[in-house]
Amino acid sequence: MKTLPKLSARVTESLDLTVVENGSHVELKKIEFSEPSNNAQRSTKNVTFRECLFSHENIIGRNFYGCIFENCIFNGAEIRRCEFHQCSFKNCVLYKTRIAETYLDPTSFGFSSSWHYNWANVNAWWFQSLHRNSMDMHQKDFAMHADRRFRFYRRYEELLGKKKRPLKFLLGLFYDLMLGYGYGITNCLVVTIGFIGLFAYLMMGYTNLSNGAGALEHIYYSIVSFTTVGYGEVTPVQKYPIALVMTSVFLFLSIVWTAIVSAVVVKRLVN
Repeated sequence: MKTLPKLSARVTESLDLTVVENGSHVELKKIEFSEPSNNAQRSTKNVTFRECLFSHENIIGRNFYGCIFENCIFNGAEIRRCEFHQCSFKNCVLYKTRIAETYLDPTSFGFSSSWHYNWANVNAWWFQSLHRNSMDMHQKDFAMHADRRFRFYRRYEELLGKKKRPLKFLLGLFYDLMLGYGYGITNCLVVTIGFIGLFAYLMMGYTNLSNGAGALEHIYYSIVSFTTVGYGEVTPVQKYPIALVMTSVFLFLSIVWTAIVSAVVVKRLVN
């Protein structure tokens, strides 16, 4: 793993969060967390933190609203019983950051492409922690998004990590595009329509349909084949071996694909 990103300058000043004014901009400061004297000091609103240090801090019982964290360092911090509402994190370093009992949307985190290639393992670990936190908090949508991001970075880890596994990377890419990391009902629907349309196109001229039959009739044949209904009024022409082979392969793939789609649908319903 390459050296993690660092701040553009050395941080020499500390600032306690309780004295940070709402709507302000804080840059190149070590943020400290003393015990608030009242409930109002537990909330921080519309503050932009740019290149600030939160490393090894215990961030407990704090609420953030509309805050922006840009290129901040959270290495080794502990986030517990906090809430982050409409906040965003841009290229923040979250190495070994621990999180529990916290409201935090995984889609709040954005990373440049360099993170995919250089520090995929760090982000995979972080989104796995976010997934565990979301499941413990019964935030099912958050858990789904965290799991997707975890699998995304695991895919790059398989390609560029210490143990390079290009085959697993390709399988992960397939899983991403066709199944949406196991959550993509829309992905499955689009792929299913693509399968049906492709088979209908390939079978044109290889069925017992009359020469005047168009795309609609062949799509009908493709649908009844895909669903394994097989009414029998449309059949492949037996004098063309390729037609029999394509139909057999399509029937086999349709059975496998239906089982996969059913698993995805059940997973979404259970979640």
